[in-house]
Amino acid sequence: MAKPAPPPQKPRPARPLPPRAPKPKGPSARARISAIARDGSRSADYLLLKDETRVGTAVSDAEVKLDDDPFVAPVHAVLRFEGQQLYVEDAGSVNGVFLGFKERKIEGGGELRLGRQRLRIEWLPDDREMVGPDPIYGSPDPGYVAQAVQLFEGGIEGDVFPLRAGENIVGRAAGDITFPHDGYISSKHANIAISGKTISVKDLGSANGTFARIKNRAPVALGDLLLIGEQILRVDPGG
Repeated sequence: MAKPAPPPQKPRPARPLPPRAPKPKGPSARARISAIARDGSRSADYLLLKDETRVGTAVSDAEVKLDDDPFVAPVHAVLRFEGQQLYVEDAGSVNGVFLGFKERKIEGGGELRLGRQRLRIEWLPDDREMVGPDPIYGSPDPGYVAQAVQLFEGGIEGDVFPLRAGENIVGRAAGDITFPHDGYISSKHANIAISGKTISVKDLGSANGTFARIKNRAPVALGDLLLIGEQILRVDPGG
């Protein structure tokens, strides 16, 4: 007589796989600096991983290295976090650090960048007859109260453009001050308005922006544009 078949054995439960160790995460960037080409595209990214990041031609590869720009100093600027606020500081550069804006007031002696032009805005002396044997702009006074001095690399002065009380339009093809050979200036780029002792500058929707030179340091926010040498840098969220 055949033996009865043994009862089927219960399947052993599968052993759970050991949990995978999580991949170590690198430090998260507090912000990102995007280099913007003249056509508006993003050409490079720099992550701000530390409280302090230098900008220049001789900084480390982990910082904002702009070694192809002859107008950038070895250490040109410093980006520094104080708490959650990011600041940009000029590290004593000759050619300055410029911050983009839509509209702002500037003081006498302040500098602007429009396209490839760098302009210093100065008040004219109240008693212009004492500057030389003749009034600067002839007689009678046509209403000029200030001037825009063109600056080249190293602060060398070029042409001088008189500014009258009221509006003074700067552009490539139209305006009171024109730069017809500068392809980076829009047809009507900016308005320098003078009222009393106040100088206000407004960008007129230009393609490449209007920038003012900072004094020592300035706070920056997400979306702000910096102009260092010939390079436009945008402050973007980290990640």
